[in-house]
Amino acid sequence: MAVLHVSPVGSDTNDGTSHAAPFRSLARAQQEVMARATERANQSIRVLLAAGRFELSETLELQPGPTGSHVTFAAAERGAARLSGGRLVDGWERVDGASVPLWRAPLPAAATGHQLWVGASRATVARHPNSGYLRWRAALPPPFEKWGIIYEPGALESWGDQLVVSP
Repeated sequence: MAVLHVSPVGSDTNDGTSHAAPFRSLARAQQEVMARATERANQSIRVLLAAGRFELSETLELQPGPTGSHVTFAAAERGAARLSGGRLVDGWERVDGASVPLWRAPLPAAATGHQLWVGASRATVARHPNSGYLRWRAALPPPFEKWGIIYEPGALESWGDQLVVSP
C-alpha cells in the first residue's frame, strides 16, 4: 500500500512520501493519487492528514480513480485534522466607547460568508435592525439603480453618523 502525507505546514514541492516531507495541500495529494493510480492499476493508496487546520479555498471534489484502485483519506491522529472552508480572522480589537461589548477585525482578502464562529460556537454577526427588516422606498434613479436604494425617512436614524458602506 502506498502512503502519502499532507500537513498544513508541508510544501507542495515535497514528494509527500513521508511525514518529514509532506504535501501542503489536499489538491496536490489528489494529483499524486491520480498519477499513481494511473501508473499502477489495482493499487491501494492511503493519504494521511497531519494534525492541524486545512483551509480549503474551493470545494474539495473526491473523484474515483482508475478501476480497481482503492484510496483512503484519513487523519494521522484521530480527530486532529480539520478541513475548513472558512478563513481565520485575527487582529481583533475592542471598540472603545461602544454602549455594548463591540469587537472589530480586518477581514482576509476576498472573505465572504454569512457565519461567524468563535471557537466551536456560532456567534451573532452584527446587523441592523436587530429584528425585522429595513423598509425602503425606491431604487436609485437611472443610471444608478444597481448601486443602491432609498430608505424610508428615519430607517437609519439609530446609526447617527456611523453609517458604513461597502462595495
